[in-house]
Amino acid sequence: MLAYIPTCIREFLGDHVPSHKLLHARTTAKLATGVAKSLVNSRVNALLQGKGNRDIMSLLGVFAYIP
Repeated sequence: MLAYIPTCIREFLGDHVPSHKLLHARTTAKLATGVAKSLVNSRVNALLQGKGNRDIMSLLGVFAYIP
């Protein structure tokens, strides 16, 4: 049935329908997006400072221990 609902409508419903499971999914997505943005910003700052010898995967170790 979901295949017949347009993607934009499914995304809207997923973003706005009050549901415990969807709340958890939204929270997880916000957390993952925040970590990804931090990784990209760290990488950009390192490149701007001429410290381009670390890749994104090595930067993941920095974020692995954030409580």
